[in-house]
Amino acid sequence: MKQLLHSLNFKIQNHREISDQALATVLEETRDFVILTDESLQEVYFSNSTAQKVLGIIDRLDSSHQTPRALRDVYNLESFETLLKSIQEHLGQDRVWRGEALLHGVSGEMIPVSQQIHLHDDPSTGLNFVSLVIRDIAKLKKTQETLQKQEEFYRLITENTSDLISLFDSSGDNIYSSPSYNRLLGFSSSDLESQGIYKYIHKDDRERVRNIVRSTIQSGKEVILRYRMMNKSETVLHFEATTGGIRKNKGHLERLIFVSRDITAQVQQREERRLLQLHHLHAQKMESIGQLAAGVAHEMNTPIQYFGDNLRFIRDSFSDLASILKSYYKHLQSSLNDVNHPLTQNHLYRMWDDLDTEFLLEEIPKSIDQSLKGVSNLAHIVGAMKEFSHPGTDNKIPLDINTAIENTLTIARNEWKYIADISLDLDYQLPQINCLPDEILQMLLNLVINACHAIEEKGLVSGQKGSIKIATKEVELQSQRFVELRLSDSGVGIPAEARDRIFEPFFTTKPVGKGTGQGLAIVHNVVIDKHSGQLHVESKESEGTTFVVCLPIDNLPNLKSK
Repeated sequence: MKQLLHSLNFKIQNHREISDQALATVLEETRDFVILTDESLQEVYFSNSTAQKVLGIIDRLDSSHQTPRALRDVYNLESFETLLKSIQEHLGQDRVWRGEALLHGVSGEMIPVSQQIHLHDDPSTGLNFVSLVIRDIAKLKKTQETLQKQEEFYRLITENTSDLISLFDSSGDNIYSSPSYNRLLGFSSSDLESQGIYKYIHKDDRERVRNIVRSTIQSGKEVILRYRMMNKSETVLHFEATTGGIRKNKGHLERLIFVSRDITAQVQQREERRLLQLHHLHAQKMESIGQLAAGVAHEMNTPIQYFGDNLRFIRDSFSDLASILKSYYKHLQSSLNDVNHPLTQNHLYRMWDDLDTEFLLEEIPKSIDQSLKGVSNLAHIVGAMKEFSHPGTDNKIPLDINTAIENTLTIARNEWKYIADISLDLDYQLPQINCLPDEILQMLLNLVINACHAIEEKGLVSGQKGSIKIATKEVELQSQRFVELRLSDSGVGIPAEARDRIFEPFFTTKPVGKGTGQGLAIVHNVVIDKHSGQLHVESKESEGTTFVVCLPIDNLPNLKSK
């Protein structure tokens, strides 16, 4: 039994030694400062290597190696007194005290620390001692300071930016709105409670914005959107918003940041530019009509001359025919009783020949037909002119491009009929295109007039004309259906150095006074900007030029491009 007890005591003692060794290893390797001292913080019983190295606190066993520093030397006087008082007041109750302090390092640096202080009882001696576990929190403090500065920085940005900043939770509810809402819109934080900014978004945009916020939170994909808000005086303001957020699992956003910038001035400027463009287009149209007015008047004058000449002829001829008819009527009444009946017949024959009745019977129907044809021509000219000068629409509507070409050629007939022969190769099976008709007609007119000027500039041999060929067909480009219009002329061609600039506003190769440099710029604007089409030019100097215009067929009706 004694042997068993001896063996057990040996094992316990061995375990204790192992535990003491392990504890000593932990205390020496930890980065914390570990110090054991008496209750008055005067005598140091133990300090680990970290405390000795950084603070110079050496326990009494190692004090022979270097000059020791007391705890009073490590703390400033106020901190030391506070620590001592805390030990006396608090450790007697809960035996643990925690706090922060600034310590003087052995090299003179100030070290911010957190400290945990325990009061212990030593059963073997009946005395109390204090353990201090002190952690260097310089890096933590620096991190906290950096975070605090960043937080202050972002707070300053949020509070002083002119942009509107909103925060939405995962349900899409508005949980924060920056002070700029008050400065820009006049809404205080209390105004934005409950529904948040949704309440003041324009009623036509409200549900759309709400749905975009929710879908963005779910998908995690950032978006850019435009919407309108009402300020406190109920003025409509335009905003462009970008989104960002804090992500969680599966790509969803836990928080959505909504940054909106006031673009009211830009929208107003765009609208002013649109109105200016519309005014310019109208002025261009009026200029074109003015240029064509003399030609149109000439074209209308020809059928009007038909009317005058033919109606005068019919008037004079009707008088002669009336005389013959009256004579025949009198002869009919007296023929049965008149003994001089043969003499009367001779008189009628002479009248028939003298009045050239056969000629009248042949020419009057021709005059009537000619007049009717003139009426038809005049009606066609008036219809084309009406179509060309029709007020524009803001919406794209279906248009037969072939009819538009024919109407344009009718209006511009006096421009080309003495200069060029027109040949048409139109596909009358083409579907209609959704477009802005007034602008398409202006584009066609500019191309025809440009071709006439090119042929005229080249110069014509007496008795000969140039040629203008216009063809239409359906083509497919990048899996999209287009109507292709090719307008070719036999004019002077475009110099190679000018081909990259012909669509620039106010650029022209024509002599001063002949061109404004706006015609082809308008063509480019109409085809590319307003109809999302394609525009190409093929040209050889002294041989001619071909403009290739492709307009999308499946372009759904929409508002005119701004």
